[in-house]
Amino acid sequence: HIELIKMSTGEYQKLALKRFPKSAGGLTPEARYWKKFKFPILMSHYAPITSINFNPVSPHEFAVTSSTRVQIYNPNTNKVSKNLSRFRDVVYSGSFRKDGRLLATGGEEKIVRVIDASNKTVLREFDGHEKAVHVTKFSPNLTHVLSASDDCTVRCWDIPSSEELSVMTGHEDHIRCGVAYSTDVWATGSYDHTVRIWDIRTQEAIHVLDHGAPVEDLIVYPGGGIVVSAGGNYVKVWDILGGGRQLELLECHQKTVTALAFDFERSRLFTASLDHHVKIFSSNTYKSIHSMKYPAPILSLGVSPNNTHIVTGMSDGMLSIRHRVVNMEEVSNNKKQNRNYSINHWKYFLRGKDDDPSPGNFVVEKKKRKKLQAYDVHLKKFEYRKSLDAALNASKEPLVVISLLEELIRRKALEIALCGRDEETLQPIIQFIKNQISVPRYSSTLIKVMHIILDIYGSIIGQSRRVDKILRKIRFTINKELMFQMQLNRTLGTLDLILAANSSSFVDTDTSAVTENPTTTTTTSNNSELMDVQ
Repeated sequence: HIELIKMSTGEYQKLALKRFPKSAGGLTPEARYWKKFKFPILMSHYAPITSINFNPVSPHEFAVTSSTRVQIYNPNTNKVSKNLSRFRDVVYSGSFRKDGRLLATGGEEKIVRVIDASNKTVLREFDGHEKAVHVTKFSPNLTHVLSASDDCTVRCWDIPSSEELSVMTGHEDHIRCGVAYSTDVWATGSYDHTVRIWDIRTQEAIHVLDHGAPVEDLIVYPGGGIVVSAGGNYVKVWDILGGGRQLELLECHQKTVTALAFDFERSRLFTASLDHHVKIFSSNTYKSIHSMKYPAPILSLGVSPNNTHIVTGMSDGMLSIRHRVVNMEEVSNNKKQNRNYSINHWKYFLRGKDDDPSPGNFVVEKKKRKKLQAYDVHLKKFEYRKSLDAALNASKEPLVVISLLEELIRRKALEIALCGRDEETLQPIIQFIKNQISVPRYSSTLIKVMHIILDIYGSIIGQSRRVDKILRKIRFTINKELMFQMQLNRTLGTLDLILAANSSSFVDTDTSAVTENPTTTTTTSNNSELMDVQ
């Protein structure tokens, strides 16, 4: 009655298509995207790879630090384009400046070097640390260099004047990671289990965060409000603007987490570990969405700014390069997204109008009045016969016809839609039954329809050659399906006997033979229905 009231007031509910259970093991859009990173290239180095850093400027070369050299790879050929080997001892933390022109390195020599990335010339050497320098990063202002060492100090160097500007102390153990996410605020992580946020102007720590394990890597969200620290077998997310409170704890690995990285949009967080895995998390929900396995413990990780390369360095000296092929349409979309218009330009107010959503995105759409299909128009007017004819003639999807037939059965109007037909109007229905009756998900509904057709038109069968020809084909299809089901039953019976013979000696073989298989029961019921139709 409620449905009739809605129809009478114009609140007609469109025909809902029948939904079937999804097949198990289907890949999500996110998993399909990361599966595109194929073609893994493995390259051997002499020693463990301690650092991987991508050039922010296109074509996004990446620097690989291992042993006494830093190698710069071309992302298009995945081969070494430059080799920096003027080091007397092990080198660490080769990292590019924001403009891609300079490269900073540390090492066991206790010297911080600034190198021209184009011609490999050493421009500056800063000597002041007393032990190995494991962290070198450029400040966003392009003129300062952050360095951190095993001597538990953090130092700021000025490139134009070659002078040491400040020395910050406070850590009680080796410092192995750091990031300069603004000109005046830096963050460092140490083996003393703490993350310290430094104010360069006062040379003091603003916040001291207890990670609970030796800190291996740090990464900062854009804006500097949230810091992510890795150490032990877990990752912690900290709210710096909120007073240094802990937001999330990700216990995601079985062994120590050694490296962190973001994708270009900062929407995905990568974690690498000694358990041979790289895991990918959503930056919004911090839920794991994908995982990659590698042949050795991972020490370093890098993701290209254009999301085409995932590079990992392992403890056995192997370098793994995974890349995906980018089509021209994606390149053009990236150019559109990176194009910035001033607020005075009229296109500024049309940003995002023509952007297509990515697979899996939630799209908020404006409610539009959708035009009803022909079968819905007739169904709304209770014209069941015309509705069925419209679905058979217009729709190419069998699911639409099946959904309409089930709706007519639910309304107890199927006989009304089928009766009073002549040779021309009856033929499309039985032709559809002939084509789809062997499909398992449609067979139960079509068997009911065929029963009603035989009850209505059984007395006049034989008066139309075309209808009789289709009915004979239906009988042939049913006989073929029955033979297949009989062979399947024999096969299942044989398997039951084999399994019973191989079972333990104390199991009664007669009981095993009598045990009913669920598939056999279902098949038998289907056989009985098909035999009734036949």
